Amino acid sequence: MNNTFNDAELLYRAVYPPEMSKMFWKDGNHVSSAAFLDKNGLSVERGNFRTDNDVINEMKKFFIGKIVSVSVKLCRNINASVLYKPTKRSLFHSVIKLLFFPPLREDIWQ
Repeated sequence: MNNTFNDAELLYRAVYPPEMSKMFWKDGNHVSSAAFLDKNGLSVERGNFRTDNDVINEMKKFFIGKIVSVSVKLCRNINASVLYKPTKRSLFHSVIKLLFFPPLREDIWQ
């Protein structure tokens, strides 16, 4: 793997469930854009065209909460960089980095 991401590739993020942190949820089934904002860069797992089940099962070994995904294309549409940053824990670890912090707008995530 390298730092080249296809627009169709999915990035997965573990989000605390609503009962642990309501700020990340519009309601129990719809994630808020706040779950994808972190000024230091957003830690995600690169899908690398694995099946959803393969990614989710691996992530559940290390994270609690619900697993959500976003496409690389959507990240690029909002001028966010996607960087491949493997760690000791995960060869698939990557980071989404916003170039600027816009006001929270739910419509960009739909």
